Amino acid sequence: MIGGGGGPQELAELWDYLVRTKNQQALAAGMAALMSAANDRGVAPAVGRERVVGLIGAKEDAIALGAIKLAGAWHEQSATPDLTSVATKNATWSRCAWRRLSHWE
Repeated sequence: MIGGGGGPQELAELWDYLVRTKNQQALAAGMAALMSAANDRGVAPAVGRERVVGLIGAKEDAIALGAIKLAGAWHEQSATPDLTSVATKNATWSRCAWRRLSHWE
């Protein structure tokens, strides 16, 4: 699987596919694989990581939460306003969003 052993370029190809897919299950599974690559191997997509910001406000909880986690794992600075908004307005995900923001300091 690309998420388990791919390098930055392969992960970028996976990420590009995921942000374009209409299949929410594939998106959630792919985001989990990307999260695993970031946590276990310290590898992130070579390009396009900023597109995670558009998924933070997703209607599907699994997608939004996955995006919050990826933004933190990738230290995606462009997600700071969205993560701050989630942390202050969404009691359910507040702790997760603050945790992601605190890892950037």
